Amino acid sequence: MQSVEIKAIERDSIGLAVSQVNGCNYCLTVHSFTAEHMAKLPADEIIVARKGHASGYTDANVMEIAALLAMYSPTNFFNNVFDPRRTFPPLRRLAQSELYPVASAMMAWQDQVVVSQTVDLQNERNETDIRRRQMAASVLLIKALGGGWDTSQLPTY
Repeated sequence: MQSVEIKAIERDSIGLAVSQVNGCNYCLTVHSFTAEHMAKLPADEIIVARKGHASGYTDANVMEIAALLAMYSPTNFFNNVFDPRRTFPPLRRLAQSELYPVASAMMAWQDQVVVSQTVDLQNERNETDIRRRQMAASVLLIKALGGGWDTSQLPTY
């Protein structure tokens, strides 16, 4: 992603915070490595970035941060699922108590998204079950009334 407003060091800091919240050790190691070796971010500032500290951003910065969130989160989830071969040194996991409200709010938002998606899926399953039952009842009604059709009348594809 080509940055308009945010510098490389800030992008790495955002990547560190998002990866910390999403619990992706692989992405944390990648962002820590690039922050240290490419953006020249000191080790103590890498820890601060993992905790989600940020201030003084403009509206354009916030929009770009949202875009970075959208970009980093799927890769975090992908790497958590597929556990790619480790090519960077492992990092110490930060405890939840070390994270600040920004990270907690992001986790709460993700939990709400998962709950919402689960409810939507269950509603779709219920709707499908209701339709199946309606069709089965219709077939039973037709049979009870003396038929009206048989399988030879069904269209062939």
